[in-house]
Amino acid sequence: MKSVLIKKYDIPENVRKMASKYRSIELYNDRIIGKDSDMLGDVTYLFKNYTGVTWTRACLLTQYAFVVLITPETGSHYIHTYNAQNFADMNKIPFCSGLYSYSAANEYAQSLCMDIKKAMNEYRENAEKEEADSTNQIQLSVADEIKKFKELLDDGVITQEEFETKKTQLLNL
Repeated sequence: MKSVLIKKYDIPENVRKMASKYRSIELYNDRIIGKDSDMLGDVTYLFKNYTGVTWTRACLLTQYAFVVLITPETGSHYIHTYNAQNFADMNKIPFCSGLYSYSAANEYAQSLCMDIKKAMNEYRENAEKEEADSTNQIQLSVADEIKKFKELLDDGVITQEEFETKKTQLLNL
């Protein structure tokens, strides 16, 4: 699958207050790239490494809204109440609209999360389709091979025993 840019998000100043990770985010059909980080450089998040995406609200305790990329290891244990833990987690992208003013960060994180979720779902559907197409291709090639050996049997080039052996081998791939 070729990587195609879906949308670039220039993260607005009003949700980048207080230690945001990225200045922009690029959403592709198979990945997200966090861009222009002062501390990290560009960071790529491949969809194949994640089981889903969600977001958490900014509140009095955390002050940050997060887009959370869920891994098989983290599962549903993706919420930390302390900002230090949240910022250390590379699978979380923080947004902050300032102390006691959370609505802009919450709206932005929720909107971005929905776009990422849609792209992830399409990625999974395409991956499943490609896998099914590949399986069908293999099945067709096995059938073609058996047909070739049947023709060799009919032409007397191989014996019935050789044909059965080859057929069994091909069907057990």
